[in-house]
Amino acid sequence: MRNTMRMGAVAAFVALALPAAASAQVCVGEPVGAGQSAIQFGVGFPGNDLTGYTGSVRTNPGGPLSYEAGYTYTTFGEGIDQKMHTIAAQAEYELPVQQLGMCPAAGLGWSTMSDDPSNLSMWSVPIGLGVGHEIPVGSGFSLTPHIMPMFVWQRVSFEEPLLGETISGSDSAFGFLGGLTFGTEAVFVAARATMTTFEGDDTSFSIEGGFLF
Repeated sequence: MRNTMRMGAVAAFVALALPAAASAQVCVGEPVGAGQSAIQFGVGFPGNDLTGYTGSVRTNPGGPLSYEAGYTYTTFGEGIDQKMHTIAAQAEYELPVQQLGMCPAAGLGWSTMSDDPSNLSMWSVPIGLGVGHEIPVGSGFSLTPHIMPMFVWQRVSFEEPLLGETISGSDSAFGFLGGLTFGTEAVFVAARATMTTFEGDDTSFSIEGGFLF
């Protein structure tokens, strides 16, 4: 059960760490401009033979705030039939900083397992500060390096059949996300790495992309 809780923490954190963007916000590496929205897809590899497939929707109403909501389907490798389902949302607030994009970000996610007799459930709250810079590399093309140090709180609960009761516990850790985005006015692709100080967590790598409209 300890390993199940650990893998659940990694999977949910990866889903919550998917960056988003606001008006001229390069702080989190996605070129979703004022009044735009995006449909985004990604695949992540948190380690321990885990693979997470994510889909999300991003909207930028045109002010300093932007929002994202998404779903992640996580598989656990060969021989394990259980799957993890994560629903997550995140918001960012663009700060009036010159030259760099900078935004505080906060998210909330909930994860559960299918075909799990212990009814494992986990809540996760990441709070971070995104910093990025857009570099033009040609007509209509740009590269955006971005980083986000963050604090992550999580609470895991599951049923213990031998004791006949529900066991819950909370934990917290520091994390770091770094990535590079290549984008145009219509599409973007990003490669990212995420790590935390949760015990047993491996560095997670992901590739994500989106279509703007």
